[in-house]
Amino acid sequence: MKRYQALFALFGAVMLFAGLVGWTLHVPQGPSANSVIYAEDSNYLKDLAPGTSGQCLKTNGTGSAPSWVDCVTGSAGLKVVGLSVTLDGTNPSSVAHGLTAVTACSEMNLRSTAPGDEVTAFTYVVNGANIDLYAWTTNGTDPTLIASTDANDVVKLICVGT
Repeated sequence: MKRYQALFALFGAVMLFAGLVGWTLHVPQGPSANSVIYAEDSNYLKDLAPGTSGQCLKTNGTGSAPSWVDCVTGSAGLKVVGLSVTLDGTNPSSVAHGLTAVTACSEMNLRSTAPGDEVTAFTYVVNGANIDLYAWTTNGTDPTLIASTDANDVVKLICVGT
């Protein structure tokens, strides 16, 4: 049994050596600085010169070389701002947003306890340079929302705009 194992091991070593000798890897001559090396096929490596500033590397599917393309970042010029407002007992409570135009906002009440009959919902209106945040609650027996007079909840907003 050991004789066969040794014979198979020798055969495997010979085949591996023959495969390595028969296989040649072609490497590009003097790739440029900061270039990307990619496999053109199983034997050839290619040099992709750097793109221009701000470009992204795009794969072009199996059998096609990668390329540099202008990055797509979503809607041009949109900004995201994080805001914080402590409810002041009036309805609305206002906070400056710092945007030229507001597209949308999402709000979250930072509480560590269940709201009970306190603030349960928010709405907002863009009022020039401010977000007017309206807080709504119930009276405990009627599920109809009424304006809240809460004066201590901290509300975080994330707004998107230009």
